Amino acid sequence: MIAIIDYGAGNIFSVKNAMDYLGIDAKLTNDKEEIEAARGIILPGVGAFPWAMGKLRESGLIDVIKAEAKKKPFLGICLGMQLLFEKSFEFEECEGLGLIKGYVNKIPDEGLVIPHMGWNKLEPGKAECGLLNGFSGEEYVYFVHSYKAFCEDDNLCAYCEYGGKVPALVSDGNTVFGAQFHPEKSGEAGLRILRNFVEMTGKYFEWDDKDFTIPEKFLLGDNSTLGEAVNVFYEAGGYDFFKICDPKYYGFKWLEFMGNLYSDIEDGKYKPDGKPYSIPLSAEKIGELAARGVPDIFTRS
Repeated sequence: MIAIIDYGAGNIFSVKNAMDYLGIDAKLTNDKEEIEAARGIILPGVGAFPWAMGKLRESGLIDVIKAEAKKKPFLGICLGMQLLFEKSFEFEECEGLGLIKGYVNKIPDEGLVIPHMGWNKLEPGKAECGLLNGFSGEEYVYFVHSYKAFCEDDNLCAYCEYGGKVPALVSDGNTVFGAQFHPEKSGEAGLRILRNFVEMTGKYFEWDDKDFTIPEKFLLGDNSTLGEAVNVFYEAGGYDFFKICDPKYYGFKWLEFMGNLYSDIEDGKYKPDGKPYSIPLSAEKIGELAARGVPDIFTRS
């Protein structure tokens, strides 16, 4: 489950609608235990920085947010991104969550229309970011804001040009991410970012094997390859996307069962982390993957 924090200052319903559209299990919540149990966390936000921080304090969620953001993928959206920084000067100096170094201040007008509102092209920053997996470099996303972040290049994953460089996507280099734009309102590019975020959540969790048994129909021979296992997966559920879990070798990966990619898997050309997927896996492991994938691991396309 992805927790969308409901603290009275967020564009929560548009984010929830986008997650629903993608078929992702997401829940609006202000419950500490649910946030702690979530696989990933989204912090939306609209309004003014001091007011939003006041709402977070009233909710009693600041401590749990700071703790959980260090353990699992955490995404701040719009004002939610700005709250990730150390402080803001919107109306007054106000302390933020301090999850990313830097501060927030007004966009210098210099003849610009403020608020900055509309579609802008994402330009790559210095920091690498898994949220941009699959991007071509020609994507446009939707902004609505009057203040922007000022941060180090090491935290800058992507930016747009609006009277200068405006941080669009930031990261602490680990689990914390922030999008100044609205992914949920940015068409296919925004949906891809949300998909990538959810995919990230997988590698922070391992399966609970308590009381788990492998259905006999999913067991393969000791020398079976993952290519053969994909056939079993496909026959078992008719799914088009697969999430393969082998924490020892790969962590959590998505395999797209379509066209040339399937041929590449069979030929051993598709090699995340430098390891070909055609290497033999144990029958027990393949059976476990297959069994867990119907339907828990797989997402229908």
